[in-house]
Amino acid sequence: MAKPYVVSGRYNGIPITIYGEIHNRIDQTFYKQLNLGFDNVWVEHNTRLCELLPGEEKLFKESKGLEWVWFTRTIQGKPVRCIDYRIEMGLMSRVEEIQLEYQLEHIGNDDMMIDVVKALLDQIKNILPILKETKPIWKEQRTDVNPIKNRMVDRCEDMLAHLPKVLKHSIPFEEMYDKCRNVYEDLCLMGSMLLDIVLIQQLKEYTSKTPIHLFVGLNHAIRLQHWLQLNVVHFLKHDTSPVLANLASYTHKSKQTRRKTVEDVSKRKTPKRHHTF
Repeated sequence: MAKPYVVSGRYNGIPITIYGEIHNRIDQTFYKQLNLGFDNVWVEHNTRLCELLPGEEKLFKESKGLEWVWFTRTIQGKPVRCIDYRIEMGLMSRVEEIQLEYQLEHIGNDDMMIDVVKALLDQIKNILPILKETKPIWKEQRTDVNPIKNRMVDRCEDMLAHLPKVLKHSIPFEEMYDKCRNVYEDLCLMGSMLLDIVLIQQLKEYTSKTPIHLFVGLNHAIRLQHWLQLNVVHFLKHDTSPVLANLASYTHKSKQTRRKTVEDVSKRKTPKRHHTF
């Protein structure tokens, strides 16, 4: 079991400590030893499921990590705030992302491919308005996420533009698979980053100076440490560079280079197929 990656500092004058965990591998004793008192605690927990309903306590008694933090503070009546708006925004949960990836990598016939395309189209229609309305906010931290957002908008709109209104068995499989793989990876990255975007916007509007303790997944903690210029308190035996390199690849690499990388991955994971829709 691992301790979390811990970073701390101030943002917008607010003392903030972030605990980034590898879900299901967190050292529970680390959290139990924290003395958070009545400080503000924010957790990466679904906003639609933030209220503990009657009879649900038994479901969380064996919970670990940030789920345990949310549960124990809820039943103790201590401040705890859910910050994961993705499902409320109509985006995929992590479980749904994994399910869709499995479908994408195990396509066996045309109908299965059409099911994947339909699932991606639903997500595209949900995320495009969000991306277009989200304000640019990170130029002061020398990181501009607009290229990532704009690239995803372009890819989503390109996929929409090249699909017939009614899906038919007439589109080259390999061409459609590459487009699906590109958009799927963008959806996962941008869905994850939207949690951070919303969080930073909330911190900008936050007026209390009560310290905040934020419990999130490891990738969120790495990005937030970088974007908010926080200090690392506790390292993990985990290479954080791929997370930042991934962002850099979206921000700085050419579209052709990024596309080639995704195509190489897709071809490695999925055998070549020669049929069409």
